[in-house]
Amino acid sequence: MKADRASRQTGFSLIELMFTVALLSIVLALGVPAFTELIASTKLTSATNTLIGHLQYARAEAVKRGRGLVGVGPYGSDTAWLNDDSWEGGYMVAAADNASPPNLRVLRRVGKTDLASLTITSSRNVVYFERDGTVRGVVNTTLRICSKNDPTKKRQVVISSMGRVRASDQDFTCP
Repeated sequence: MKADRASRQTGFSLIELMFTVALLSIVLALGVPAFTELIASTKLTSATNTLIGHLQYARAEAVKRGRGLVGVGPYGSDTAWLNDDSWEGGYMVAAADNASPPNLRVLRRVGKTDLASLTITSSRNVVYFERDGTVRGVVNTTLRICSKNDPTKKRQVVISSMGRVRASDQDFTCP
C-alpha cells in the first residue's frame, strides 16, 4: 500500500492549468480598465489639489511679504512668464516686483512631466495676488484641468477677486 502512494505523481493536470489561466485572463480583463481609470482619476485629483495648494501658497506669500506681487502662471524660461493661457508645459509661483517687465523670484515650480496627460487652461495667463490677498484685475479667474485621454475627467479651480481659491463642479467642455 505504501509503495502505491509514493509512486503517485503530484501537480496540476493540463485541464486544471487551462482553467486557472482562463480564470486569470477574465479577472485581468475586468480589472485592468478599472485600474487605469482609477489612476487617471487620482492623477487629476492630485494635480488639482497641488494647483490649489500653490495658489493658496502664493496668496499667503503675497500677504506675508507685504509688498510687490506674487504670481502663478505658465513659465517660458527660468525668469519669465509664458504669454499663453495653456499651462500644460508647467507653471511656477514667483514673487514679482512692480517693474515692467517684472523681475521674478521663483518660489515653486511644477514641471511638464508632473502634468503629463493633463491640460490646464486659464481665463488669463498669470494670476497675481496683491499684498492684501486680493487678485489683481479680473473679477474671477477660472483654471480648467482636463484629462487628455478622457474628456469626462475634468476639474475646475475658481479664484475670486478676493483671493479665495476653490474647486468647482460646474460643468464645462474640455478642449
